[in-house]
Amino acid sequence: MNQFQISLTGEPMVMVHRGWRQPSSPRARSSKSDSGSNHSPSKLTSSPFKTQTQNQDQISVLASEHTTVVPVLPSVSVSASAFSSKVSPNTIQEFAFVNITKPGRPKDVETRKLVRGHVVKDSTRKKRLMRQLNAERSEGSNPSSSSRPDQPALTSSSSQPPDADPQPFAMPTQGLDPHPHLSPIIHHLISMGDAMYPFVSSFRFNPVSPASWFDCALKDDALMHALLYTSSTYFGLLKGVTENKEAIVHGGRSIGLVKERLAGMTRRGEVMNEVLEGTVRAVSCLAISECLRGNNEGWEVHMKGMKQMADLKGGMAFFSPTLQLKLHRADLMGASENLIPAFFAEGNSLPKLPERDLRNAGPRNSSILNFLNLLPISADLCNTLIYMHGLSQSVSRIMTSPTVLSGSQQISLLQHIYSLRYDLLPDYSGGVEFADEAAKTLDEVLRIGALLYVSETPKEFPNAAVGPVKLVRRLRELVMQVQMWNEREAGLVLWLLFIGGIAARKGEDRLWIVVQIERLAGKLGLERWGEGVVG
Repeated sequence: MNQFQISLTGEPMVMVHRGWRQPSSPRARSSKSDSGSNHSPSKLTSSPFKTQTQNQDQISVLASEHTTVVPVLPSVSVSASAFSSKVSPNTIQEFAFVNITKPGRPKDVETRKLVRGHVVKDSTRKKRLMRQLNAERSEGSNPSSSSRPDQPALTSSSSQPPDADPQPFAMPTQGLDPHPHLSPIIHHLISMGDAMYPFVSSFRFNPVSPASWFDCALKDDALMHALLYTSSTYFGLLKGVTENKEAIVHGGRSIGLVKERLAGMTRRGEVMNEVLEGTVRAVSCLAISECLRGNNEGWEVHMKGMKQMADLKGGMAFFSPTLQLKLHRADLMGASENLIPAFFAEGNSLPKLPERDLRNAGPRNSSILNFLNLLPISADLCNTLIYMHGLSQSVSRIMTSPTVLSGSQQISLLQHIYSLRYDLLPDYSGGVEFADEAAKTLDEVLRIGALLYVSETPKEFPNAAVGPVKLVRRLRELVMQVQMWNEREAGLVLWLLFIGGIAARKGEDRLWIVVQIERLAGKLGLERWGEGVVG
């Protein structure tokens, strides 16, 4: 407000949209326009060559008509050239004054319609500016066309259609007309999403927030109740309870709507792609909610249903990229928490991990790669651990870079992380043969340690009822069985214990791991962090 001097008086005030200072010349409005039925932009503007006296007269008429006093400051003068000069369409906003001083005016239907018109116009402008900003960011990032041989390239799978959404994990109600009753729901979803992903400030996008699907939920009751079921469940977990009345109501309502929808599709004998995809969205939220509560049976029921719906669709590749990621997240959460095979481990349309040539690994990574090559582990596990090492370096650069990932880059990063997590899942089917029991133990404990490193470092859903408890206990059973013939192997065991300590939140497991770290560090002569080296 560098050109205006604001005087606070005891007279009634007028609520003004924040864009009222932009170049515009509102006409004197009639009683009809005051009611809000005549508020289109073309009727709120007048000739740019009106004099200052005419503008002051119009303001006086407006003030007298609404029994509201708007002080006209004599020090403010606007020349005609300021109106006639060309201004960028991104900065011009023309909004009408809204009177809220009369009794009952805030509840008037036409006035509320006028206010919502202001909001829609402003949100559309913001959405256009955001698209321009994303385009500039994508051009300024200038990614390298060739990736180094020691690090994975974050590229989307070729079997998937390109992502047309520049911000797949954007905030809700972009370009929509918000309703006052929706504000508490939006705030609840956003706040719970931030609690589910504490590192949102580092990555600058939230892939697990239920608010990212809020726009779709406005047209799907089952999805809306499923999102509220997830957020209400996590809100209860933050307070230390796994059951709360609100979560039960939303969960039951969502399940009922999904059953009605599936029953209708069965009677008609047809599969509507749009309805099927919306149903999968809702069921994926239900599956994640059951994982958060520690209900393994409920998670399996929902995953079996999504597996069948994915088969009806023709495969995972026919779903949208963001929905595929949600399915993978629900699948991996339950499989890793319960130490059981995943439902979408095969045919998941995720990018395959490339084979790594140790000869072209580069001097920076040659030490740890040579160490992994000496361990008695399978070639597939060695390749997976090498890929994990390169991906972790890429993630470190992303967290320290000032450039925000574009929508396609966000999807590509998560696709590579989920593909890695699928490859790290231990084989509990018994189909893999090992040379001896020691080799089997080393293979499983390395997979569990790497899985904890990849899944627990971002700390998704840190307040889940079960979380990685079973993985940590299995690691505790196996880690001290690893043979330590030299200092490098002892350093590997120390790393596994450290990762287990990060994943173990509290209780007996964490105390046991801390004691073992202290003992092993004493034997290795380590007095501070940073002295232990793996590889």
